[in-house]
Amino acid sequence: MLTYSMIVRVTGSPGRAASWAHEAAQLIREKTGVTVNVSARLGGPQEIIWISQYDDLPAFQASQARLNADPDYARLLQAARDEDLFDNPSIDTAFWLPI
Repeated sequence: MLTYSMIVRVTGSPGRAASWAHEAAQLIREKTGVTVNVSARLGGPQEIIWISQYDDLPAFQASQARLNADPDYARLLQAARDEDLFDNPSIDTAFWLPI
């Protein structure tokens, strides 16, 4: 089992960013079958994290390939850029293994 996380700092409206984050999680589930959990940071800078799990790295790569080829996903990403919801340089992604 492989856990994947992506965290980003919010620069736009926190309410709109949270709504967008859930839209993204729902679209990912619809397009790939992967459940994505969304959480917001308490205290400190306003940040959102997405967490998902995959059987292995090839399963993650297959999911990403489906998303990268999907026009609905591309439109959703463009909407976030157009609305300046997130600080793109702050994006931090990681893979986690159970111990």
